[in-house]
Amino acid sequence: MDKLERFFEDIHAIREILESKARVKESCADSVEPQTPIAPVQPVNPVPVQPAPVTPVAQVVPTAPQAESFTFDQIARAMSNAQAMGRTDLIQSIFTTFKAQTLMQIDPVNYNQIAVMLREAGIQI
Repeated sequence: MDKLERFFEDIHAIREILESKARVKESCADSVEPQTPIAPVQPVNPVPVQPAPVTPVAQVVPTAPQAESFTFDQIARAMSNAQAMGRTDLIQSIFTTFKAQTLMQIDPVNYNQIAVMLREAGIQI
């Protein structure tokens, strides 16, 4: 029997299974009795709730420059450059530090730390 005949036999078997399941589903739906809807219960004595007083919060203005934020693509590109420069030891060290085997397994929160490690090794980001 060639592969095409086997394929069509498998398709036919799957079709029979699906049709059988559809018949079972229809017979189950026919045997279920409709239930009468239940009216929602209303609270008898609602308790009034007073909102808590709102205390204005002072807005904090940062005085130090914000840390640069890096994306997956930026870190991946920098690691690719490191690999092209023969620095696979650096990449392995980063993966070991974060207990990962790929960059996708590293939490994006750690990208800034990875960027520092790459820059310290002379890799441009």
